[in-house]
Amino acid sequence: MVIECPPAENWKLAFAPGDAPARLACAAGASESVKLYALDDADTASEPKAEYKLPVRGDGEGARKGKGNFAHSIAFSPDGASLACGAADGRVAIFDVASGKVARTLEGHSMPVRDLVFSPDGRTLYTACDDGHAHAYDAHHGSLLDALPGHKSWVLAVAATSDGRGLVTVGADAKTKLWDVAQRQCVQTATEQGQAVWGVSVSAGKVACVSDDKSVCLYEYAE
Repeated sequence: MVIECPPAENWKLAFAPGDAPARLACAAGASESVKLYALDDADTASEPKAEYKLPVRGDGEGARKGKGNFAHSIAFSPDGASLACGAADGRVAIFDVASGKVARTLEGHSMPVRDLVFSPDGRTLYTACDDGHAHAYDAHHGSLLDALPGHKSWVLAVAATSDGRGLVTVGADAKTKLWDVAQRQCVQTATEQGQAVWGVSVSAGKVACVSDDKSVCLYEYAE
């Protein structure tokens, strides 16, 4: 199966989890939207099943089309009912997948939201932003729970541990940070990689990080 999309429109992808229908969501860049593709029919897979438009600001200059609405990042909630998208203006839109409507808009960042992830229980949404902070939001009510400082440059990716107690952030400052979610504190910082760390994945007590220095580092942590 090949899904053909417009050039420069594909920034982040996410599969619908678990028993949800076979769907692939795309943060579609300059189209200012999330595109949802059905994977159960190869004949129609190249056409989006749905397209969810990011909300525009309602204040003068900010309301112009394309002003800060570039779609950077995407994440499904664990139950597949919600879909979060981070934009270039620092806002995050949480869509109701069934209706395609914006359920909540999260404020607090001032620069592009590069990555985001729901906690395993779906209650919290974590974000990684160019403003040097990771944020924790109440995913159901949209309130900002906490800001996690510590990176000296862009925070490029974020991942939650499977037990929900830990969070890992990586950044352009070449650092990987492990956070205690309950205490909202950084408990360990890894500095083995020499350039920007762009991606992180967490599984079964292990953390994998990929960097501009062409390395992939694998760490272990206690669950």
